[in-house]
Amino acid sequence: MTVIRSAMFDRNQKQLLRQAMISLICDLQRSFYADKKISEREYNEKFRQIDEITEILGIRDAYRNL
Repeated sequence: MTVIRSAMFDRNQKQLLRQAMISLICDLQRSFYADKKISEREYNEKFRQIDEITEILGIRDAYRNL
């Protein structure tokens, strides 16, 4: 599998990616904390994946810019 280490996005594309990631994080937290649908292990694994993706895309600190 090829891993993309860098990508060029314009400001609007980055904003859209940030919003999508924040939505994903909110859904994940709701599934773990409120709904108790997923285990702690699965929750932590999903967050690890999100962390990797945001690092690759260069939007890791997205919440600071919203």
